[in-house]
Amino acid sequence: MNRKILMLLFLSTAALAHDNDSDEHQDTTESIQAATQNQREEESMHSEHHVTGTAELSDFPNLHPLVVHIPIMLLVFAAVLQLISFFVFREALSWIVMGAVLVGFVGAYAAAVWTHPHVSDLTEQARKVYETHDTYAQWTLWLSGIATVFKGLSHFLFHRKTWAEAVVALTLLAAAYTVSLAGHHGAQLVFIEGVGPQGHYLESEKEHSH
Repeated sequence: MNRKILMLLFLSTAALAHDNDSDEHQDTTESIQAATQNQREEESMHSEHHVTGTAELSDFPNLHPLVVHIPIMLLVFAAVLQLISFFVFREALSWIVMGAVLVGFVGAYAAAVWTHPHVSDLTEQARKVYETHDTYAQWTLWLSGIATVFKGLSHFLFHRKTWAEAVVALTLLAAAYTVSLAGHHGAQLVFIEGVGPQGHYLESEKEHSH
């Protein structure tokens, strides 16, 4: 009789332990499945982004790199065309230069004011490069604005007289020079000092507002 009781107790304990092990195994399995599912979803999103190769504007920590190429390209382009216009197609090229320098000025304003990146915790070297970049950017903004006014006066008021066009050419060459130096120091900030990639050393708009 005692043997039967002991046998029943043993079987009951074994069954209970088996049930607990099954529950734990099921919980572990479910956890693993959930983690695997999350990993697959993340990999799927990453794979989709990798395939398309296109990031949303909201993915960028700052839009300055997207805007700054407008004045770099157009101000240099305007300066070159202004020089060419002394020799050929004066009226036609004058219209093109006027449009290029105007859009270049708007781009310079957008880059220097609207999308200007705010930085923090820079190294001493990076701080010096940043301040130099900022100085040339401000010079570019002023020179491109002055060139826009001078070109309008030369085209409409002075009817492209040589002396007026020469003043425009000198101002545009100065703007092309400063924007090139600003771009050079901007590239140094990104590729050498590491300012900007993945938001490094950049303040968010929320942080800056405080």
